[in-house]
Amino acid sequence: MWPFGRSDKLRRSILDDVSAMIEQLRQEQWTSNNNSLSQSRSELDKLESALSQLAQAGDDLRADLKDTENRLDKNHSKQLQESIQSLRNELTSNAGETQELRSSVDGLTEAIAALRLEHDGLATMREESADFRKGIANEVSSLRQIQENFSATITNDLAILRQQYGNFSNGTTNELAVLREQNTALNLADEAARQDLANSHNESVNSCEGLRQSLESLKGEMLLRLRMERMELSLTKHWMLRQRMPLTGSSGQIARNVEKGSCAAKAKGKSLEECFGELDALVPKASKLWRKMLNVNSEDYKGLPTDSCSVKGHPMAELFRYFLGPYLTGGTVLDIGCGPQPIPSYLEGYPIELIAGIDPLLPESKHPFQFAQGVAEFLPWDNDAFNMVIAATSLDHVLLPDRVFEEIDRVLRPDGRFIIWTSFVEGAEKYDPYSVDIKPVDKYHIFHFEKEWFEELLSKHFHIEEAVHMEFPGTGSFYSCASCQDNSDLSEKGN
Repeated sequence: MWPFGRSDKLRRSILDDVSAMIEQLRQEQWTSNNNSLSQSRSELDKLESALSQLAQAGDDLRADLKDTENRLDKNHSKQLQESIQSLRNELTSNAGETQELRSSVDGLTEAIAALRLEHDGLATMREESADFRKGIANEVSSLRQIQENFSATITNDLAILRQQYGNFSNGTTNELAVLREQNTALNLADEAARQDLANSHNESVNSCEGLRQSLESLKGEMLLRLRMERMELSLTKHWMLRQRMPLTGSSGQIARNVEKGSCAAKAKGKSLEECFGELDALVPKASKLWRKMLNVNSEDYKGLPTDSCSVKGHPMAELFRYFLGPYLTGGTVLDIGCGPQPIPSYLEGYPIELIAGIDPLLPESKHPFQFAQGVAEFLPWDNDAFNMVIAATSLDHVLLPDRVFEEIDRVLRPDGRFIIWTSFVEGAEKYDPYSVDIKPVDKYHIFHFEKEWFEELLSKHFHIEEAVHMEFPGTGSFYSCASCQDNSDLSEKGN
């Protein structure tokens, strides 16, 4: 039995050693690449030695078994067979453990191979790291060389700048000397300029004196021309009086056989705002422009009231008074656009109770005659209310001339007269208040009359009995018209 007991102990001892070594390898295989690889090689050598010892122990056990079988007698064969069978079972078990051990050894071999590959990678990384360190060293060396070159360049540039600064300082000193010389020259030139300025001033004084004398002479010429124009105007007045003698008395004074009575009562009409609203609806664009011009005319009149054509002393107003006089033989009169004057100069002396007037602008003081604030497009009087209607320089300020003529024809009696004072602009475009492209012609007018189309429009509502066109520029034209309603009483007065 001794051989069996010794072999079993030896086997167990070897297996314990192998197990311990395998466990130790498993615990230490990842600690360090280089140390693990060296230790794995050493442990592998020990394992191979243990395997050799185990094989040798097996061989010894087989030899002992064979010897034991030879020495045992037949009486002990049954017991021996049982022992042999037991030993065989143990060998079979040992064979399984040996197979597990071999599998562990194979796994360890593979791990060692992987460690070798990792070790090779680390070696490659060491080589690359060495190359990188070498490149860094080269770069540092290159940078040091560049720094040295830059320092040398800066030193040279500083030397050049110091040299240039020295040259600049010398040049500046020279330029200052030149500037001082130039300043001296400028002082001399300034003195000369002052002398020239004094001479020029004296010449200017002399020139102004000559200009003043010229203006005095021009003033005399203007006064002479003004006297001549006044003389021409006076001659024109006398010419008109001589032309109109058949309509006046033998003394040349305007005859006024005025009928007694009063002006027709004003009918209830629209307010000014209501009139504006209807005009806005009829001609929106033209009405907007026209209402702006009413404000302009109002402001300008407040600034220069003596420029109004109805002011006494206005030369054209005097001429119109002479033209109007023969027709003021009696009856009610409506003045369209009577203006802000208390009484228009051409109606002075005519009975107040027979005068009525209409204007969109209120007077500064109340008119002494019947007055309506409104527009000629909507006259607030009944039909056939007046013997005469006057429009003195107001027709080119209305918005709708055709509607104004219709209204005048409505309030004028069939035997009445429509007296006009207006002016013309040669070549003026025919006025169309309904056009979408309408534009003002100047600051005060949305249109100007041209003689041809004015008379064409007027003749649609009235018969022109008399027309007087002044020979002087800017003086205007006068018309006397009869309503087309009265065909039996048309006058044959010449022009």
